[in-house]
Amino acid sequence: MKKNINCLLLVLFFFLSFLPLAQGKELKQNVLRGGWYLWDPYQFIEKGQGYTQLNGLDINLERAIAKHAGYEIHFEQVAWKQHLADLAAGTRDIAAGATYTPQREKFAYFSEPYREESNSLFTLKQSTKKLIFSNADEFLEKVKNTKFKLGVVDGYVYVDPKINAFIANPENRPQIFPVDNTYDNLEKLSNGEIDGFLADRIDGATASWRSNYREKITEQVIGSVPIHLMFSKKTMTPEIVAAFNKAIQQVKSSGEYDSIVRSYLFPILLMQTIDRDWFTVIDIIGTVAFAISGLIIAYRERASFFKATLLAALPAVGGGIIRDLIAGRSPIGVLRTPIYIIAILLTILVAYILIHLGALFFSRLQKKIAKQVIVPQHAKKLSLFIDIFDALGLAAFTVIGVTVAFSSKSDPLWLWGPIFAVITGVGGGIARDLLRDDGIIWALKGEFYAEVPFIWGMLLTSYLVLDKRYSSPEVIFYAVVFTLIGGFLTRLLIIWFQIKPPYFRPIIEENK
Repeated sequence: MKKNINCLLLVLFFFLSFLPLAQGKELKQNVLRGGWYLWDPYQFIEKGQGYTQLNGLDINLERAIAKHAGYEIHFEQVAWKQHLADLAAGTRDIAAGATYTPQREKFAYFSEPYREESNSLFTLKQSTKKLIFSNADEFLEKVKNTKFKLGVVDGYVYVDPKINAFIANPENRPQIFPVDNTYDNLEKLSNGEIDGFLADRIDGATASWRSNYREKITEQVIGSVPIHLMFSKKTMTPEIVAAFNKAIQQVKSSGEYDSIVRSYLFPILLMQTIDRDWFTVIDIIGTVAFAISGLIIAYRERASFFKATLLAALPAVGGGIIRDLIAGRSPIGVLRTPIYIIAILLTILVAYILIHLGALFFSRLQKKIAKQVIVPQHAKKLSLFIDIFDALGLAAFTVIGVTVAFSSKSDPLWLWGPIFAVITGVGGGIARDLLRDDGIIWALKGEFYAEVPFIWGMLLTSYLVLDKRYSSPEVIFYAVVFTLIGGFLTRLLIIWFQIKPPYFRPIIEENK
């Protein structure tokens, strides 16, 4: 009897010993082997202070969908062409960002579409080989006739089967230049090795922007195509695909899909829009106008040079510094480029020289005449120019504030978008007024001023949050331009008609 009990205990011991291994094997089965390659902003390595992590629109959508389906994904960097070969061989289980083709269906299952993408041809603006076309057939005809050297991503399937057939045709090999990613295509384009390249339009625009080629590149849209998840037929089952299809619907219906898109796509598109020469000019004009407003106060108060510098710098960059500290943005915007500090310092220097030259060359009588004749005639014109420049700056700072709200993933966006717009446009002016001798914060008293960035920041944020045309950079561009024009004209109309803001205490009470 005792021997039987010992045997039973021994069997039980071995069973319990192997139980964790069985559980470990079960957990391992829920981890799918995936991959990624540089495809910004869909798949990329994000680097910050003290961290490096894989990020991007597709990466986070894939993670969210897999989580709802009850799986995790282990990502390993691999070229797209090799990723496809691994799916066919069964050494990898899943891939995101895939276009359906009958050839791929031989070795892979496809989920239902989880997003859409558009393809474009990217060329240099000054290129002598510009292709004008309205569809894929015309595009291919122009490529053949001009011996156009075309850059492509190896293994990538583009929107039209005819384009893919042209790329795969050995006869066209001298015109086709395959690479691993869009950044390689940009390098070849800049070196003159190719005449243009095909890419997802957001990926191409992002790579051009990050490589400082955005102003040199032009694009022509060819078409759009649905995007799927792919599953290896050797390791996955139709039941798993069905679970992922259900998870796609759950992610979309729960609002998680919209949140991920706003977090990883809109910041890139907004930054691409405002990081252009024309917007930078508007931004600098506004910065100079804000600095001049501080120098006018410094002149009236006979401030020291150091105080004058503070009064000029605070309205120009103070709001951005306060905003970035609240958002936890690193590094803060003013440290990313010296151009704004240089503009402020030049403004202070020029103003200082002009003021002291005037004091040197004008006698007391001339000063008196200047006060009686020159000032009355020209003060209004100078004030008008400052108001115009100030309105431009306020509109530009509104857009920048909303952009930072999106890039810092502030939640809820409908609240932080307009708040950051106000802080960017008005926060520095408030800090400046705290240094004034009279201590009056004019941005919060007597003027309809802070309300302008709040209203237009709210409109821009709401539009971006509610609009569903995620794959169209033009949507972002036109929204930004509309906000700029709207904020600028609103401020000028307020000045012209001397519109007062709503007061917390009704004016009628003061007359009692």
